[in-house]
Amino acid sequence: MINDELNWQKILKIGASSLGSSIGTAIISEMFPSEDSAQEAVKQAVEEICDRVKKIIDQAFLDHYVANCDSIARRLQGYPESGDVNILHGIYDDGSDLVSDLVRFETFEGITALVYICTLHLTDIKALSEIDSGYKATLSRCGDEYAALCEPRGDQLVYFTNVSVGDAMYANSGLYDMITAPTTSNSYPTLKYRFNFVDEWDENLDTKVHIYDSDPISLTDPLWYTESPGIPRYRLTEAGRNSSSIQRLYLSAKNEIISQRDTFLNDRLEITNNMRENIRRACDEWRNL
Repeated sequence: MINDELNWQKILKIGASSLGSSIGTAIISEMFPSEDSAQEAVKQAVEEICDRVKKIIDQAFLDHYVANCDSIARRLQGYPESGDVNILHGIYDDGSDLVSDLVRFETFEGITALVYICTLHLTDIKALSEIDSGYKATLSRCGDEYAALCEPRGDQLVYFTNVSVGDAMYANSGLYDMITAPTTSNSYPTLKYRFNFVDEWDENLDTKVHIYDSDPISLTDPLWYTESPGIPRYRLTEAGRNSSSIQRLYLSAKNEIISQRDTFLNDRLEITNNMRENIRRACDEWRNL
């Protein structure tokens, strides 16, 4: 169970709970209480999420588009102290462009950054609406538009997560069983089953495939296997496959890899399901601005 709240979630919750009632400068100060907190706010938020779900980050996307998001966060953080309305106008223009850019990226990182920047852009418009009442209509319109953009993308985050982990599979694709030759310490061939599942988000070939080997079992009955030259040297016979002890070994190993796979996936889903719920709640608030 992962209980620590993501910084991304904190920003989204502040925006969702405050945009309809609080003063814009107060919202900004709550989001970014210090200059340091806004320096690489979006970059760190995306990195934190990808780290939690064990996903390799799209570095090119991070370096270009998320850097632009961080520029908006830094400028927004500086507004309460300066009171310079030109900062808000600049963010309004750049934020609109950035939302249009990010909508094109239907990726895990792209959706994460889009929801974040929509929150910041609405916060900027909220502050502008307190200076120029004409922006109140803009706030309402953008709230509706951003809710329509972001809510279905919460479902996409969960979909991306579900397909990030492959099914539990028999590692040898059913071609043969892992049977080793007799040794000096064991006069019988030894059988074990190997199962695996693949983490599609892991680009490291050494860790991408998660393997589980069953406990070994000695093939004490010569009717359970055949021996012949070539590879594989040993094969299970029909009698061997129907043996109750071998069937128990197979089913135990299969159930174990399924359990490991489901636990691995559910750890990710716990995070992305929470993210989807945060997005839904934020969108409900945005529609009422």
